[in-house]
Amino acid sequence: MFATTPAGLSGVGRHRVPGAARWHRFATISPSDGPTSRRPGQENDPVRIRTGRDGDVELLLAFWGSAAHGTSVSDDAAGVAALLAHDPQAVLIAEVDGVVVGTLIAGWDGWRCHLYRLAVAPEHRRAGIARALLAAARERFLALGGRRIDAMVDDTNTQAHALYRAADYRSQPSWTRWVHPLGG
Repeated sequence: MFATTPAGLSGVGRHRVPGAARWHRFATISPSDGPTSRRPGQENDPVRIRTGRDGDVELLLAFWGSAAHGTSVSDDAAGVAALLAHDPQAVLIAEVDGVVVGTLIAGWDGWRCHLYRLAVAPEHRRAGIARALLAAARERFLALGGRRIDAMVDDTNTQAHALYRAADYRSQPSWTRWVHPLGG
């Protein structure tokens, strides 16, 4: 849980999802807290950030299919269900009026902080949603005792590069990611 309200978020709270055994946290961004570049129709729409739930599998897959840059080997129902079963708090979901407008996976392995699947719906970009998701992830990691955040960003996703640079992240050119697929 977050100890403080992340920058750009007007409130942080917890709520119990009906039928769920665990509490889920959420935060809201009030329109006055975000940048002035909101698109028409967004001026009075508060954005709420919540954590994942068991029933979010298809919702996340559909959202990533329309809003994310590229796909991942774990972009399937089994992969997302396993993530939600393992650590639903790692899945941050931004909503406006109950509609998903952004996501970020803020994974913690007990030693390092990892960001994956930062995506914002095209019609909601440049409205502060990605920054609010990054702020919520930062607060999660601070509460868990994290020391450094790394973000997985496709080399061809120049829009994401600009966002991360603006949020004070730096590319680490001396490192290369090596992967080994576990499946067939």
